[in-house]
Amino acid sequence: MLLGNLRNKVIINVLTGEKIGYLRNCDLQINDSDGRIEAILMPKNKLVGLFTQQEDYIKISWADIVKIGPDSILVNAVSAEGE
Repeated sequence: MLLGNLRNKVIINVLTGEKIGYLRNCDLQINDSDGRIEAILMPKNKLVGLFTQQEDYIKISWADIVKIGPDSILVNAVSAEGE
C-alpha cells in the first residue's frame, strides 16, 4: 500500500467508536536509526503551524493500530489520549 492511498482514511478509536481525524492531517514519527514508523501524530486543533509544540498533538503508537481497512484505520487509542 502506498502512502498516497492512506491519506484519505479516517482514523477511528475502536474503544469508543469516535472519529479521531484523517491521516492527511497527521505527521509521522519515524525512528532515525532504522527508518520504522513509531507513531502517528494527530493535531489536537486545526491551527497547526510552524510553532506547534509536541503537546499540541495526540500521539498514537504504531503498535496501537488494530487494522488498516479500505476506508479507515482502526486504533486502540487508550495510550494515545494522555500524551
